[in-house]
Parts: sequence; C-alpha cells; structure tokens
Amino acid sequence: GPGAIIAAMMSAYAKEAGNEEAAAEYLEQAYTCFDQNLDVMASDGTLGSTPLSYTQGTCMEAGRLIWHLSGDEAYLIKAVLAARGQMESSRMNEAYNGEYISRDEGPDENNSIFHAVMFHWAARMIMDSEIDAVDPEIRHELYTYLRRHAEYYWTLGIDKADFEDSYFGVKCYQPREDALEADPDNENLQHTGSQGAFASAAQCIESMWLVKDLF
Repeated sequence: GPGAIIAAMMSAYAKEAGNEEAAAEYLEQAYTCFDQNLDVMASDGTLGSTPLSYTQGTCMEAGRLIWHLSGDEAYLIKAVLAARGQMESSRMNEAYNGEYISRDEGPDENNSIFHAVMFHWAARMIMDSEIDAVDPEIRHELYTYLRRHAEYYWTLGIDKADFEDSYFGVKCYQPREDALEADPDNENLQHTGSQGAFASAAQCIESMWLVKDLF
C-alpha cells in the first residue's frame, strides 16, 4: 500500500521532469508493491486475515494512482474492490442504526489513526471524476459512507457543550470516556483523549468538507 503510493508518486514526478527511465523504474516498483496486495485480497475486497482500514485505504489510492500512470484498468478495479470491501464487509464494519460504520480497530494511538488514513484516500477517490468511466457508482457509494461517518462524529461523537472534557472515540458515534472520570481514585490518570481518534474524526470531517458539493 504505502510503498506503492510512494513509488507511483515518484514515477509521476520523474515523468513530469522528463526522466522517462526513472519514471519506468518507479512504476515497476509500484507494480511490485501493489501486487503484494493481490496475494492477500479476499473475494470481498478485504486484505489479510485481520483487515484494517489503513490497508484498505492505501490499496485504494495505490491502485488509483497506478491506473492513471499506466492506463491499466485492472489496477483501478482492484482499488474499487478494496473500497467496497471497506464499506460492505462485516469484517470491516459493525452495524449501527441499520447502517455499517467502521469497526473499532483498537484504542491505542497507533490503531486509532487507521480510520484517518482510509478517510483521506476515500476523499481522493471521490474527487476523481475520471473513475466514472470505469465504475460509475463507486464515488457516490464512498461519498455516502464518508458522510455517514462525518455526521455521526459531529452529532454524537463529541460533546460540543463541553469541548475541553470531551474526546472523540474510536467509534464515530461514541465519545471516548474520560480516563480520570472513569477511575477517579487512580492518581496516575489524567484527563486524556486519543490523539489517533481525534485525527480520524478530524480527517473524516475535513474530507467531507472537501467533497460536500460533488453529489
């Protein structure tokens, strides 16, 4: 995922600079990195035995970039499959109010930022209108998924009446419980929130702002 994205971006930069040899080398590296995804991609588009939104998102962007560079639609088709795996698989989501929302992938500062990665790359795919020629539905599907999360984050995910003591949680509809308030007798605890969860919420809301007028 990330390696393929970096290699594809370097290929694009080299091509713009007129260095066709370097562009071809970087593109070949992007192919190699991306093709590793195919070895672990399930039929529903999820990646690995324990799929994560981070890997789903980076696969989406890598496939999109390689498609633009090479013209090979097979890469975009795999990117779209990864996007639908993120939105539709029960391995990636939990049901809330009859809708799928991204599952809790862990409260620590590492895992809680994974959703931010996925939301960022989802916005890039939503903004790419050229995709419609290959799959005319995926951009709107991603838009709906992104908007659902942004609305839950903003309406339920934080107490706007008391910002200083409210923290976004790893679930978009559920603020993080204040550690000190949960265990007031533990002198080692402080008023804390997960920066990873904050980043995911902020990225989702910002991404929705970027694409809000597209549909």
